[in-house]
Amino acid sequence: PPDRDPPVNQDVIFVAGFGHPPNEDAAIWLARAIWPRVRAAAPNARLQIIGSNPTRAVQALAAPDIALRANISDTALAQAYARARLAVVPLRCGAGVKLKVIEALRDGVPLVTTAVGAQGLPGLETVAAVHDTAPAFAAAIARLLQDDTAWRQCSAAEVAYARDRFSRDTMTRSLLAALAPQDCQPQPAMAG
Repeated sequence: PPDRDPPVNQDVIFVAGFGHPPNEDAAIWLARAIWPRVRAAAPNARLQIIGSNPTRAVQALAAPDIALRANISDTALAQAYARARLAVVPLRCGAGVKLKVIEALRDGVPLVTTAVGAQGLPGLETVAAVHDTAPAFAAAIARLLQDDTAWRQCSAAEVAYARDRFSRDTMTRSLLAALAPQDCQPQPAMAG
């Protein structure tokens, strides 16, 4: 996207499919261990937990400052990213590259995640906040909610990271390189 200005709101989003147990665990950890610390530092902050198939445990997290938005359309999801001040991915277990991380990077929404959320993305910690403890995670959220300069730097760095690794041009070059004929030289037979 073009350069963004930080939204004036203090909306934080967590996007997940709750049919996957690590996402339920992440939502509970976020709401119970991290969010009270964020609210202490940023009383106007609001959390939106967005995703498919929220479990009863996730539904029970709804509160005046925590909204639950279930099974929304792709258009509504794009609008949520466009309005969000930042995105969080507080995963404590799981494996592989997470689409919700790539979406935030692509849209220039500053991201706070864990080492699990950053899996498969070398160097992510240079453009996004990566923390595994509730106090550090909350402090990173509070900083990005309140510091417009840090917000702008993070947004621009994340977009550049996504463009360098996930753009159509990057994918095309990678596929062409993988499919290019290789110069194979016969190896001498080993004696023995």
